Amino acid sequence: MFKTSKEFIKSATQAATAFNDTIKNDPEILVPLALVHVIPIALTIVGGTQICLMHQRLKIEREHTKQVRLRAELHRGHCEAGKGGHCQHHEQPVAPKGQAGADLPTKPHKHHHGNHHEG
Repeated sequence: MFKTSKEFIKSATQAATAFNDTIKNDPEILVPLALVHVIPIALTIVGGTQICLMHQRLKIEREHTKQVRLRAELHRGHCEAGKGGHCQHHEQPVAPKGQAGADLPTKPHKHHHGNHHEG
């Protein structure tokens, strides 16, 4: 077993020495080697940033959807007294046949925010 470890150390040392000799003989080879290592790192950073931004957008959209649902639930829960599809206090008065809509009487009625119409 010890002989195998010595062989491993010897081969690793030879590879490192060969790499050092190659750099000494051709120092310009460092630029392509650096690019080979920098490009994946840069892509990883950009991709990670995009993932973080998309998670933030997703959270914002979920919160927006949640707020819209809550508003709809509040409105629907408030208008239960009107039943039948529409709230009675939100319906517009209908003119009888032969009477113009502008001639309709507008009387004040109670609304959830106080008097809705003055007249």
